[in-house]
Amino acid sequence: MILGLAIMTAATTAPVSNVDLAHNKQFPLFMAPQIFGDIRDEENGCTRNGRYCVRLTRENEIKSYQIMVFEKNQNGARIIFEEKIESESPNPRMALWPNLIVLDWREEGQTTPNFIVGVKETEAQIYAGRGQNLFNLRLFAIQTTEIKVPMVELLNMAFESQRNVRSCYPDANTNGQDEFCPDEYHFNSSLLIDPTFGAKFPRFIYERHSAILPWSKRTEYETKARILNSPSLLKFRDDGCSFSLALSYSAQTLQYEFSIEPPDCSDYFED
Repeated sequence: MILGLAIMTAATTAPVSNVDLAHNKQFPLFMAPQIFGDIRDEENGCTRNGRYCVRLTRENEIKSYQIMVFEKNQNGARIIFEEKIESESPNPRMALWPNLIVLDWREEGQTTPNFIVGVKETEAQIYAGRGQNLFNLRLFAIQTTEIKVPMVELLNMAFESQRNVRSCYPDANTNGQDEFCPDEYHFNSSLLIDPTFGAKFPRFIYERHSAILPWSKRTEYETKARILNSPSLLKFRDDGCSFSLALSYSAQTLQYEFSIEPPDCSDYFED
């Protein structure tokens, strides 16, 4: 099937690709601007040279999205893979992970490469006095053989989080905290191919950067004050929950797993 698909270029300082020893490549996707409609209903991203593009579209079924991979040719763009992504969330919101992994291995007679694509799925939890937006990264292996093979989910893990927790004060000290009293926990992550490793599936370096607010214990004055003062409003890097670990593909579980157990950072997640 041939479709007309706008191919994007963009000036950026991001690397064109990250390559490992097996010649698997990670390309940043440059996202097309949304002109109309709900930005979450459709997203398009292309590699810098425009050869490959990925589209994520929300289906009529509320719990379903469709992901498509295109290859540019002289007539426009050819769909080389499409499949639905289901969610267990009652009202999921998904966005493209702005990267495309082009795998170097192919089956006999296969002319189109295989890929790893990703989406970020939002889970929102709101309670009295607190709430959280959690973004899970889901990675899928796509095999582009003539006989269609269903894509395989390789990873589903927390990738970003924004959590507000209403702090607890003695009853005598709550009156002055009407306008500001939450504690905040935030982290964001990155995932890049490890250039020193080579295998059928790449190894990734996962980095998490965590911060909390306020960073210091409130003084008695600040506890009673209507608005907290500096430096209590400064964010503090949480070194105990900021780390870098390898994520490797396991042939036993067919999933990506950490090289060692990551630290327990339960404060960043709703109970």
